[in-house]
Amino acid sequence: IWGGLYSFPEFKSISSMQKWLSNTWKNKSIESDKLPTIQHTFSHFHLQMHPKLIHLYNKPKGVMEDDVGVWYKLSDHKIGLASPVKKTLQVIIKQ
Repeated sequence: IWGGLYSFPEFKSISSMQKWLSNTWKNKSIESDKLPTIQHTFSHFHLQMHPKLIHLYNKPKGVMEDDVGVWYKLSDHKIGLASPVKKTLQVIIKQ
């Protein structure tokens, strides 16, 4: 959906998110903060994102790339981000 832009992992349900976190990061106890809903309009549909800030207890050891994805510093503005992802990051930075 984001056409080559960087994004967060997306899930259709909380249970699928929890399963992915457990399998990928070995986090058995998942703690999260609910963030404000992000609304974005495309030319042909509306999207509502319900982002969660996840607290990882088994954090990645690599700085940039690992088996799960690519990690960047919040201050790195040289990567292509979708508008809703930028909005979500702005909310996180303000916390």
